[in-house]
Amino acid sequence: MSRTTTVRKYGKKSRKPRAEALFAELPPTPVKSPQPRHLLVDLAGSDCDTASKRDSGVEFQEQPQACAGVDEISKLLDAVTLDQAPAQDSTIDDSSLRSPTSRRRRSEHGSSPRPFSKVLLDDLEELTWEELLADCAKIEKIGEASYAEVYRVTAPDGATSVLKAVRLEGHPIKAQMAAQVRSGLVDEEPHCADEVAGELQMAEWLADIPGFLVYKGRYLVRGKATKDLITAHQTFHRREKRRDPDRLQWYPSPTRYLDNTEFLVMEVADAGKPLEGFEVKTIDQVWDILLLTALALARGEDVLEFEHRDLHEGNICVKQARQTTPRPPGILRRLGFSGVEVTLLDYGLSRVACPDAPLPDSTTPRVIALDLEQDLSLFQSTHAPHATVYRQMRSFLMHGDPMAALDPAEHTTAYPEVLEPDTGGSGGKLTWTAYEPYTNVLWLAHLYETLTTAPVLTAMQRNMTTSICGLL
Repeated sequence: MSRTTTVRKYGKKSRKPRAEALFAELPPTPVKSPQPRHLLVDLAGSDCDTASKRDSGVEFQEQPQACAGVDEISKLLDAVTLDQAPAQDSTIDDSSLRSPTSRRRRSEHGSSPRPFSKVLLDDLEELTWEELLADCAKIEKIGEASYAEVYRVTAPDGATSVLKAVRLEGHPIKAQMAAQVRSGLVDEEPHCADEVAGELQMAEWLADIPGFLVYKGRYLVRGKATKDLITAHQTFHRREKRRDPDRLQWYPSPTRYLDNTEFLVMEVADAGKPLEGFEVKTIDQVWDILLLTALALARGEDVLEFEHRDLHEGNICVKQARQTTPRPPGILRRLGFSGVEVTLLDYGLSRVACPDAPLPDSTTPRVIALDLEQDLSLFQSTHAPHATVYRQMRSFLMHGDPMAALDPAEHTTAYPEVLEPDTGGSGGKLTWTAYEPYTNVLWLAHLYETLTTAPVLTAMQRNMTTSICGLL
């Protein structure tokens, strides 16, 4: 892989227009093609067997029957209409939107299909941390996702972007010092390209849907960290330690990076604060956060048969995008008066059906989904209130009972037999490739409970919000 010395310019304009606050002005849902949909690229390689694909943590399976349109959902909301957009111009060449390095590397490899993990690394712009952050006036670590660290970078003109960095397998870091070993430091394991390829592809596909992250680019970053990156990491860790003295440091300090330590870095638009750090002050904000989240999920289901599967308070970002608007007397509509904008992020556990892009010599629609059976600790955890939702999802897939939430001790056997609700017989082994949008409902119910216990809601205001239950 050749290397460029291009200096990154943060805060570049995205290709996706931002959604308007008022629901009547939301960008329309992209046209859903009536033709069968196909996988754009085979993430685990077209010549891999089924076992190797399961080992990579990404499942591939035929796509189930698509669900009904989002219009049926919209009928539950007052004065809501989702109009379809005109078909996009198929003559647009998106190669102009990629770097010259990416286009050149593609031409060198020719047109023969390659595994996506191979494409992922070969087509990346390759930078050092110093080059990546050269145009950065400020960097701060703002969170830790499923297997990545998240930083906000600010350009001299005030424009911001968010970087999500995943350490790649096979590229070592310095060993822990004796004091770090005594402190019980736990290093997040590095990940292979196959493990992160699915989420990267999802980010690109979802970027055109209102309510999802605006995707900007991805880079291969190698080498030792800058002083500013080290400071951002340490500041975040000290702040989190003050909040939770028992908190462990899961991600290694950037002081331990070596010359050949590699990261896959994804750049996305700055979507604001995670809901867990956003102060909800008004009942209009409660309505907008809940309904905009529901609408984003509905659009994702309609276009890509999307299930988030990890929609806790840290994966919903809220931004005060516009001024508040008083609700006129007599208007029943609740959406769009607070001026907040909601964005769903972190698709590490998510599931999507593939868009319209056939594999060579194939007409079989497929899905991308992380195989959650490979790590059952997700369903055994009790560390946070939202951990119950993981068990609710798996219990529903196992028994078809929408109210079931088996105890942690009941989630010890991977790939159990799924019971048919009508007959009680076996419906085969549990698989996370199945399309079960009810998992989104479970997370909406959790969000509802979170919002209705916010300090802003008095007893009277809680009574006003009980009608939301009818939407779930």
